[in-house]
Amino acid sequence: MQCSTSNMESRNKFIYLPVQILNLKIAALVDTGSSINVISQQLFNSIPETHKSWVNSTSEKIVLANNQSVNIIGVSRIKIQIPQGKHWILVHVFSQTSHPLLLGTDYLVSKKIMLDFSKLTVCSRFCKVKNQKRLSVLPNSEMIVWGKVHNDILHGMQGICTNHNYLFKLGVLTAKSVVSVNKDKLVPVKLFNSTSEIVDIPRGQIVAKFEILDNDSDLIATCIGNRENPEVNNVQFSTEKCEDGELSGTKFFSYFDIPKHLSESEQGQLKGFLKSHDNIFVTDENPALGFTDVVQHKIILKPDFKPKYQRSYRLTPDKKQVLRDHLDHLLKQGIISPGW
Repeated sequence: MQCSTSNMESRNKFIYLPVQILNLKIAALVDTGSSINVISQQLFNSIPETHKSWVNSTSEKIVLANNQSVNIIGVSRIKIQIPQGKHWILVHVFSQTSHPLLLGTDYLVSKKIMLDFSKLTVCSRFCKVKNQKRLSVLPNSEMIVWGKVHNDILHGMQGICTNHNYLFKLGVLTAKSVVSVNKDKLVPVKLFNSTSEIVDIPRGQIVAKFEILDNDSDLIATCIGNRENPEVNNVQFSTEKCEDGELSGTKFFSYFDIPKHLSESEQGQLKGFLKSHDNIFVTDENPALGFTDVVQHKIILKPDFKPKYQRSYRLTPDKKQVLRDHLDHLLKQGIISPGW
């Protein structure tokens, strides 16, 4: 097991990753010459018990890159937060280190974090693509939208956009395609609505997953109309009806009683109307009833104003339970809040 040490004169050549442990913010040093994570005893002792746990104490020695042997106080797991998310990492506690926290290659590889040596920063190989405005995808139709990637993704980067679980559950498929990030941090995303109903996608929703291309992928230039390129000549379509409740919207329509006397086309029109206004109904996907930014009203109270309280009155036990259930339901939806 080897771990490299840094020279004070060349420290500005290393990559620093912003790390936060609870309210403590640290500039962790990314050491590409080390396979392990190292933390100083002083920093480890300052971490709250809720964000660390001892694995074992050991008297094991580690040989550094300069062949110097260093004793390890112990091995522990700590909880850190970086721009890419929150992680529990395994660290080796040293009595003295050249830097309070050093992150090794094993951690970077396990979390698929890519190093950008041109800017001495780090960015994740994966990111989410979010749409910039509310979308309505017509039944059995395709459309191309522009989605925004994370600010860490640089202009000119190429990657692959793939499907995301949120749209997949709605019956909307994302074309797997190679895209380039423009100067506005936008990439084109092609969507296909495989259902027979209109699908509305709120603004800021995830429409695709973006993966930066690496050495494992090759880009081959093609020319439209070139017969020498391989073509797909054996495409088989399934005529079986999809019975997946989540894809067909069965879960959403289960909240309503659709009249049986309506014809199939009338039921389809009614379902399409309900689906196009799904943001006003309380569902598992949209539990925040009573919150809107369409209308805003400013209330100015008098300086000596005091809140009014309704006089309490007695209820029968059965009515008390009904009222309690109703208030709990309103409290859970966020329509009311405790007054203390």
